[in-house]
Amino acid sequence: MIYYDNTYKQILTPVCRECPDDYFSCRAKGLPDVGCCSYSPTFTLFELYKIVKDQRYDLIDRLSRNHNVTWNRYEVIVHANIDTSFFEIDLSPLSTIEQDDLKLQHSVCQFFIEGKGCGLDPTYKTSVCRSFFCTTVEDRLSLDEGVQIGAAVKEIKADAEMFNNFHERELKIRNVTLKDNFGEVINYLKEIH
Repeated sequence: MIYYDNTYKQILTPVCRECPDDYFSCRAKGLPDVGCCSYSPTFTLFELYKIVKDQRYDLIDRLSRNHNVTWNRYEVIVHANIDTSFFEIDLSPLSTIEQDDLKLQHSVCQFFIEGKGCGLDPTYKTSVCRSFFCTTVEDRLSLDEGVQIGAAVKEIKADAEMFNNFHERELKIRNVTLKDNFGEVINYLKEIH
């Protein structure tokens, strides 16, 4: 039901094709059921490095030209597309958390392809996208599966965290950030290639 793809270091399950989790159910008519692919992926230096290493400058260009992103110091958030029906809802009686949950149910990741799932090569998927599985899937795991998958999640996150911590320190010394010096960060990532 759930397995670890060692080639791309990602957790996969066919359960996602028909997401059974009510939390991730789509509320907007006409939108595909995308499950957790309603989130906005956050690309860190780790993912950007892999993209640069493979000379996928089309993806770098797509990020740099995208107007629906937030540039932070050492990560870029690619905001999910929000269906217009969300903006017709009276949000005033809802708490901020309820509003965010409702927005999620009207959102689709920019990289989602209907009938396929993630449109990104697995090499470039974020560590969160490669390691996330919902509580509905988790509840179906045996004890042994839970231990194995838990270890895989730790490995996926540790790889990215170790890379990011080291290179963020290096970029801080150079006083360079993605937000203010995108090209310089990309050149730095080419240098470590």
